[in-house]
Formats: sequence, structure tokens, C-alpha cells
Amino acid sequence: MLNDIPRRFFRALRKFIGFAASYEAEVISSMVGYLLEDAYIHHRLARPEAITLSFPGLVALYEDDIEDAAEHLRLRVLKGIASHQPHEVVAAWAGHGQGLCREYWNAMACGEEFEHTPSSFILLAEYTKQALVLHLEFVKLAVDYPPYFLRAAASFTLGTKDRDKTDHVDRLRVFVLSFLNHDMPSTPHKNMHVLVTGDMSSDDSQELVGAIQDAMRAHGSGIKMIFDSMPEFVAARGAAELSWRAAALEN
Repeated sequence: MLNDIPRRFFRALRKFIGFAASYEAEVISSMVGYLLEDAYIHHRLARPEAITLSFPGLVALYEDDIEDAAEHLRLRVLKGIASHQPHEVVAAWAGHGQGLCREYWNAMACGEEFEHTPSSFILLAEYTKQALVLHLEFVKLAVDYPPYFLRAAASFTLGTKDRDKTDHVDRLRVFVLSFLNHDMPSTPHKNMHVLVTGDMSSDDSQELVGAIQDAMRAHGSGIKMIFDSMPEFVAARGAAELSWRAAALEN
């Protein structure tokens, strides 16, 4: 699109002179570089040649930033059958063992399986110290395709750091309900899967789940909560699963 030409021009210019393509790509590459260094120092894991990076549903975060961060680290990105890096909602779905293509080494078979797999309506709630991020998506297999528009919202005043405020749980419920009313189709969904990720205590998790359940009831949607004993790692586990599958497909 014509209005995207200036952004792409400045990204290319930054890369030409040796910088990361954007500030966001620079921050991401620094984080990933630290993790790779830490993995080598403490676990003697060799630096990989290729990588899959899942990323949260933040409106201002482009897939370009993810791929350019890997490029800045001289890493090749593994894209799998969709040719895209997975949003966290897709990676978390895979981390729960859902939506995984049976014949992952066969792109044609995965395509056929995709066509015959019913859609699942998934709400991802990532709850961390700094923020609550919501991402709503229709998913068949654990495959990420660029959405026409991103059904996502973030509040940086509703993180677990704010839970001591007296109205915190009410604000969580209002935020979730407002998001559903704005971003969900007009007909309530009867069986929505809700994935909870992030770094939180059991008390934090109970507060968030209660707020989501109240918001769902007010919206008129059914709910199926899917939990993991280590919610901070489930998306990373799914990204790792998708990564080796993508490597097998490319080979």
C-alpha cells in the first residue's frame, strides 16, 4: 500500500547502515540475543541457525519487527506451512497440543487437514505484572495467517502490579466485557476456548478467571477454560513445537 512506503523505506535505510530495522526490532533482537547467550552459558546450547518467534497481539507490533529482529541476529526464521511467524494465541494453542497437523512434513496433507478442520474461537488472556493483553482469533490448525484486522487490546493499568487497588477485579471484568462487545461478532459464541498465559500467582489467576467468566456470562457466550500448570511457558512450548515441525517441512 502506498501509505506504507515511507515506513518500509526508513526500515530499509536503518538496515543498510547496520541498525535494526526499527526500535521495536532492536528491543526484540536484544531480548532474543540475551536468551541465546544465557542458553549457551548455562546449558551449553549451541546458537541455532534458524528460529521461530511467537509474538503478542499488540496493535503497533508488526510481523516485520519479528522477522527483522531475527535478521539482525543473523538468524533465519522458520515459517512452516503458513509462511508467517505465529502470534501468541496460535503458539499457546499449539502449546496445549491443539491444532497440530498430523502429517506435518507434508504441506499438501496439512492444507487438506486445514480445510476439513472446524474453526475454534479462542480468546487469549496474557496477564503479567505490567499489562493485560487480550487477543481474539478464529483458529483451525495452529497456523497463523495475517488477519484482515487484529482483534486485540492491551491495558497497561491492569497488570498484576495493580491488583492491590480496590476496584481491580471490577476493572478487569469491565475491560474484558468491553473488548468482547467491540471485537466479537454480534451473535454470542456458545463454546469459546479461553487460554490464560503470563507470569502470575495462583491468586492472580483466580481473579482473572473470575473476571473473564463474569464478562462471558454478561456477554452471553459459553466458555471453556484451558489451563496449564506453567502459563508463562505454554506459548514458548508451542513455538518450539511449531519450530521443529517447520524445520522438518523445509527439509
